[in-house]
Amino acid sequence: MTIPLWCLLGGVVLPYVWAGASLPFRNKQLGEFDLQQPRLQAAELTEGGAGAWGAQMNAWEALSVFMAATLVAYISGVDPAGSWAMNV
Repeated sequence: MTIPLWCLLGGVVLPYVWAGASLPFRNKQLGEFDLQQPRLQAAELTEGGAGAWGAQMNAWEALSVFMAATLVAYISGVDPAGSWAMNV
């Protein structure tokens, strides 16, 4: 698997990581996870729980743009280690 596809895999997994990070806060603050109204319950979170939920929402929003840009670069044959990459 090439670097762009590994990056896509990481981008797809990241929102789920943040979702898992918010679960302990939900259980501590609200008792249990509400499967009927999860967004309303998430709005009640404070401090770390609200931050983890916000990070999950940001990850979902950024995923569409990141996925489109990465797929276009991959399909067009851009070299991940090409001259445009940062050489450290």
